[in-house]
Amino acid sequence: ECARTGLYLLYLPKGSTRRYRANPAVGTGYAPHEIVPGLIEEARDANNNVTTYLWTTFPDQIHAYIASVRDPVHRTTSYTYERSYEVCVQEGPQGQCQATRWHYRVRTVTDP
Repeated sequence: ECARTGLYLLYLPKGSTRRYRANPAVGTGYAPHEIVPGLIEEARDANNNVTTYLWTTFPDQIHAYIASVRDPVHRTTSYTYERSYEVCVQEGPQGQCQATRWHYRVRTVTDP
């Protein structure tokens, strides 16, 4: 099931579902306003236990990063990031880099 909002619901065997949301196409070769599906937002099992996922973005990044995961008993694992290295996301006609974006690496993980 999908809607024009960019939300996608996947029905799995034995009553489980996965809900995905739009992924802003930052530095992926897509136009800045285009949307690429694929960020999991919620996992629900047959007993209605829910794990939720939150995502973060940075203005100079190459893609979205997981910010936190909350399990069915409401324990949250949080992630922070720091810049790691730059990549070229747009090349000119002679192969020169015209635009760069950053990859980030995990700096801290806070576990319940």
